[in-house]
Amino acid sequence: MLTRDQLLEPLARRRTDEVVVTTMGVTRPWGRLSDHDLDFASADSAMGHAADLALGIALAQPQRRVLCLNGDGSMLMSLGTLATIAGAGAVNLVLFVVQNGTFEITGNQPLPSAGSLDFAAMARAAGFTRTYRFDDAGTYEAHLDDVLGLPGPTLVDVLVQPGDEGPIQRSETEQARYLRTSLKEWSHRMRAALLAVVAAFLFVACQGGEADLPSTPLAVRDSLQRTPLDFVAETTLVAWVERAARAGSWDDETRAELELLRLRAIDRVARLPEVDGFNPYHALVGVPDPPPGLRAWTEARSADIVFSEPAASWFVPSDVFWSLHDRFAHTRTADEIAADAMRAGFPGECEGFAGCYLESLLEMAGRYLETHPAGAHRAEALESVRGTLEAIDALDADQPLCGDERTSQGVEPAQLERLRVALIGANAVDTESGSAALAALERLAMRCRA
Repeated sequence: MLTRDQLLEPLARRRTDEVVVTTMGVTRPWGRLSDHDLDFASADSAMGHAADLALGIALAQPQRRVLCLNGDGSMLMSLGTLATIAGAGAVNLVLFVVQNGTFEITGNQPLPSAGSLDFAAMARAAGFTRTYRFDDAGTYEAHLDDVLGLPGPTLVDVLVQPGDEGPIQRSETEQARYLRTSLKEWSHRMRAALLAVVAAFLFVACQGGEADLPSTPLAVRDSLQRTPLDFVAETTLVAWVERAARAGSWDDETRAELELLRLRAIDRVARLPEVDGFNPYHALVGVPDPPPGLRAWTEARSADIVFSEPAASWFVPSDVFWSLHDRFAHTRTADEIAADAMRAGFPGECEGFAGCYLESLLEMAGRYLETHPAGAHRAEALESVRGTLEAIDALDADQPLCGDERTSQGVEPAQLERLRVALIGANAVDTESGSAALAALERLAMRCRA
C-alpha cells in the first residue's frame, strides 16, 4: 500500500494547469501540497458526487485536463457515475479512487466488501478507455506520466494506508486556502480563473493560428493581475479579450465577466505612462504627435475612455462601467462591475465646489449603495461616503452651502436626501463609517436649512 504522501507528492510535482477536484480524506493533504485557484474541495456538500462535478468541468473545458481525487467510500455512493463518464467520452478526465477501505472522515467505519473491491475492473466494465491499479509507490510513480498524458477517460485505483482525517469544516482554522473561504466564494474565484483561459483560446481560434499570448493558461489569468508592461503587450491583451467578448453564444454570466475584463484591460492600457503622456490637444499648441498607433488606439476606443485635462490622464470613467452594469444587473458579476464604477471617477475637477463633489459621490459610492445595499463592497462605499461628506463639511463655512450656484456651494437638498435614502437602505447605522457618514450628512442638511 502507498502512504498518502506517496500518492499525492508525485502528482503535485507534475501538476501544471490541471483542475484538481478533491473530496473527503484527501482534501486537507492535497491542500498542504497545493495552493492553486484551480483546486476545488468538494468536501462539504453533495457527498459522493465529486466525480460528477469533475465530469462537468471536463466537458465544459475540453482543452484542459481535469483530475478528481475521489475516495472509495464516495465512489461507492455513486457507482453509476462510471458509466456516465465512459458514455460522455471525457478524454481529458482522470479519476483517482483512493482506496483505504474505510469511511475515514466520519470515523473510519469499514466499507462494505473492504479489501475485495476492484474499481479498475468496474471502470473497464463500464467502458473506460484506460484503467490502472497500484499498490506500491514505485510502480505508481513509474506510470504516472502515462496516467496524466494519455487520452482517457482514465480511472486510477490506488490502495493507500488508512488515515485519520476528521470532518471538513470551512473556516479560518483550516490550513488549505481553498478551505478558508466559502464554497460560493471559491466557486466564483475558480470560474474567473477558467474564464480567462477560455478567452485566450478563443482569441487563438479567431486569429486562425498562434498568437503572442502568455505561454500557459495560468499565465493568461495572471496577465490581468501583473504589473502592466508596454503599449504593444497591453494592447495585445485588450485585443484577445475584445475578440472573446464578441465571439460565441455566451450566457449572460459569462458575457458580463468578459465585458468587465475588457474594460479593465482597456483601463490598464489607458493608464500606461506612454498613454498618460499623450494629450490629444497637444497638436493644437505645436507639440509633436504621439508614437504611431497610439492616437488611433485612443480614437478607436473613444466610447470607453476619456482624457482628463486636470489630471493629464486617460481612464475608463464611471459612467461606462455603470452602462455595463445596467446591461447585466441581473448577474452575479453586477456587484463587481458596480465596484469598478464606484472607483473609476469622472474627468475634470470640482475645484472646491461642494455641489460638484456631492454629485460625483452620488454617481459613484452613492449609486453603489443604491444598487447593492448589501454588496461585497459595501464597507468600501460607506467609507468613501464618510470621507467625502466630512471633506465637504470642512469647506469654507462662510459661504452658504445650498442655493444659487453663483452665491453658494451649489448643494441641493434633493442630493442630500437621495444620499440619506441610500445610506439607510444599506443599514449604514450598523457600521462605524456609516454612522459617521450619516452624522456628517445631518450636519450638511442643517447648514442647508440655516
